[in-house]
Amino acid sequence: EEVATSLMAFAPDDRVQREAAGALMNLVALDANRKLVASSHGIDPLIALLKTGTAGAQETAAGALNVMAESPVVCESISHADAISALSSVLDKGNACAKDQAAGLLTRLAFVKPPNQLKIASQLVAILSNPKADELERASQLAHDLAEHRDACAALADAGVIPLLVKQIEAGTEHSGDFAARTLGYLADVNAERRGEITHQLIHARHHATDLKRGRRAGKALDDMNASAFDGIGDDTEAQEAVGMAILLFRLHTRD
Repeated sequence: EEVATSLMAFAPDDRVQREAAGALMNLVALDANRKLVASSHGIDPLIALLKTGTAGAQETAAGALNVMAESPVVCESISHADAISALSSVLDKGNACAKDQAAGLLTRLAFVKPPNQLKIASQLVAILSNPKADELERASQLAHDLAEHRDACAALADAGVIPLLVKQIEAGTEHSGDFAARTLGYLADVNAERRGEITHQLIHARHHATDLKRGRRAGKALDDMNASAFDGIGDDTEAQEAVGMAILLFRLHTRD
């Protein structure tokens, strides 16, 4: 382990960095070795590769950390090593495989301790603020994966993700827009106030769309969100009234 971590820390060559990180990834396939590598100071060099390594080295390092994080103890150690900002940078600028690994590990870290959720949500907001809205599919998927856990919804909303998800529905790829729409559905289910906020923003997006396709995407997202909203609310009168009002507003604003 010491040889591998030394190579990662000091070797500028992409091949050497990838092979060293790959050697650790193979080693930590066994659960017992994950704790051994972590206790042998193997986490920090991998995080360093996320920050300064080449695209290929970042991919392998993120993969190694993701495998190590399957151990709850090691996952907590990675969280304490402050990997969130480095992983967020890879999610923003890494290659496709590196983004997948970074997103997977960020999802794990979000539930190690509650403060991580707001940190990750804030990083997501920064990434989704990228004006190139068609390049943010993996970030939209991460927001969706986090929002599937109700306790992460507050962090996402508090960080300011809602208008950026609306933007993805309007201007992102088809897959990114689908993830964004489902995420907004999860956030809307938290309470009536949030449902009203999302309804208002989607109606605004529909009426100010620069082309017919964007307007239809925003309208469909709102329609789908509210059509399925009655599922699971049972006898919650406040929720029923909120959904009913949202549907009424939508219909009033979608008359041609």
